[in-house]
Amino acid sequence: MAEFHDAPIRHPSAWRPADLAGGKDDLAFSLEPEHLGEIEAALRRVRARGLAMEEIAAAGFPVPKTAGLLDRVRAALENGPGLAVLRGFPVERFDQADIETIYWGVSVQLGTPTSQSVMGDRLGHVIDVTDKDPDARAYRARRKLYPHTDFSDFAGLLCLRQGSAGGVNQFVSGLTVHNLLREQRPDLLRALYRGMPWHRLGEEKPGEPDLTAHRVPIFSCRDGLVSLRYSRTYVGEAMHDLGEAVTAEEREALALFDALCTAPELTLEFSLQPGEAVFMNNFTMLHGRSAFEDSPGNERRRHLLRIWLAVPDGRPVVPELDVFGTGVKGGVPVRGEGHTPSFARRAPVS
Repeated sequence: MAEFHDAPIRHPSAWRPADLAGGKDDLAFSLEPEHLGEIEAALRRVRARGLAMEEIAAAGFPVPKTAGLLDRVRAALENGPGLAVLRGFPVERFDQADIETIYWGVSVQLGTPTSQSVMGDRLGHVIDVTDKDPDARAYRARRKLYPHTDFSDFAGLLCLRQGSAGGVNQFVSGLTVHNLLREQRPDLLRALYRGMPWHRLGEEKPGEPDLTAHRVPIFSCRDGLVSLRYSRTYVGEAMHDLGEAVTAEEREALALFDALCTAPELTLEFSLQPGEAVFMNNFTMLHGRSAFEDSPGNERRRHLLRIWLAVPDGRPVVPELDVFGTGVKGGVPVRGEGHTPSFARRAPVS
C-alpha cells in the first residue's frame, strides 16, 4: 500500500512568503571575485582542451572554492527552503557561448544535466518562438506559466536578458499546500496521492501511447519524505482524453490544488536580473511565471538559460513519478532531428 503522510510537515521548505520577509535577498548566494577567478580559469582550461560544453563533467571544470559555495546552495535546496538564488554570473563580460559553458560548468557541480525535450536539449533556451511555432511548449512561449514542477531533482534558470515587460517568476511551496489540504480536505489529499494518468504531449518514446499506463501521484511519500510532481497541462490533456472516467472527486481535488497553488498569499514573486540564476527543488517546490512581452524588433528579447539536474543520491521518491519511461529523474526522451517540443493544447489551463 502506498505510503501516506498524515502529519503536519514541519520543515524549512514548508514556507509561506511571509516567512521570507527579505524576498529574493533571503535566498541569495553570491559569486565573489575568488569564485569568478577560478571559474574563468576553468573556462580557459576547457577551451584549451577543445571540449564541447556537453562533454564537461564536474571534474573537468575544477572550481574547488565555488564547489564549497554550491554545497551551501544544495543544502538550501534539500534542507532549506528548496529555493536558492545565485548572483554574479558575468553575463556582460562574456559572449553567449562562454556564458553557456560557465553556467553548465557551475551547474554540473550540483547534478547531472538531463534532456528537457524531444530535441535532447540539456541546456535549454527560455525564449519566445511562437512567431515560428504557435504551439511551442510553454518554456518556448511568452504566455503565462502556471505553477508546475519539472522532471528532475533540481531545475535552474539563468537570466541573460529581461524582456520589456512581465516575466515575473513565481514560487509556491508544495509542502505548504500539502499541509493546507490535510487540514481542510484530507479526503481530497488522498485523491491527489492516487494521482492521474498523464498525457505526454507528443514527447513519448516511439511506439508508446499518449497517456501513461499508470497513475502519476501528485503527492507521494517515501521514507517519510513527501514529494510532488505536477503540471496542469499534462494532467489537463489526460483529463480531456479520459472524459467521464475522471471522477467528480478527482476534479474537485485538482481544482482545490490549483486554487491553493495560485493563491497570492502562498506565492513568492520576484524578477531575475541579468546575471542572476535561481535553482529550485522540483520535489518540494512549484514554479511559474507571468506572461511577458518583448520589444518590437526584439532588441529587448527575454532570454534565460534553463537546466534540469538529476542528483544520484538525492531525495528518495516513488517509481510512479516516471512519466516518460526514462526513470523518475531521466528527463524527456530524445527523438532527434526534426522533432520539436510542440503540442496543440485542447484543454484549458487555468
